[in-house]
Amino acid sequence: NCTEEYYYQGTALDYYVISEYNDRNLPVHITCFLADDSISSEYEYQYDNEGNLVSEIRSDGAGAKDFVHYERNGIYLQETCENAVGEIIYKRDYENGVIVREYFYENGVMTYFEETDDDITVRTYVDESGKLLYSKTYDAGGNTIAETYYDDDASVRDYYTFEYNDDN
Repeated sequence: NCTEEYYYQGTALDYYVISEYNDRNLPVHITCFLADDSISSEYEYQYDNEGNLVSEIRSDGAGAKDFVHYERNGIYLQETCENAVGEIIYKRDYENGVIVREYFYENGVMTYFEETDDDITVRTYVDESGKLLYSKTYDAGGNTIAETYYDDDASVRDYYTFEYNDDN
C-alpha cells in the first residue's frame, strides 16, 4: 500500500490517497479521503492475464459513477467511459499518430488532442484550435510531479505538485 499527499501552490491539500496493488505491482484499488477521513472517491481496476488494464470503476463515495472500458490498439488503449446509466461521457482513441479524446455533452462534442512520449505518457492536451489546456511533468520513475491547467489567455489557472511517500 502507498499513501500520497497532494499540494496546491506549495500548500498541503486536505485529502490523502491510499493505493492497493496486486502481485504485479499494478494498482487494483485507490481510495481518496477528505481531511475528516470520509471517502471522496474510489477507483477499482481490473486486468487481463497479461497485466493489461481492461476496466475501471469510479465512484464518488456514494456508489458507482463511471465505468471505463479499455481495448488494445497495438500499444495504445482505446478507452470508453460511460456513466451509471450507460451514456457515453468520453472516448479516447489513437488515430493517425495522435491520441484523440472526445467529450460528449448535451450541446455537442469537444475534441482534445494528447501529446505523448514514445511510451504514450501524456504530456499535454490541446484543443481543436491548438490552444494549450493542460501539461504534466514526470520524474525519472514515471511519477507525476506537476500538473498545470491553463486559462483561455494561456495564463496558469491551477498548478499542482506531487510528493510520494512509500509506506512499505
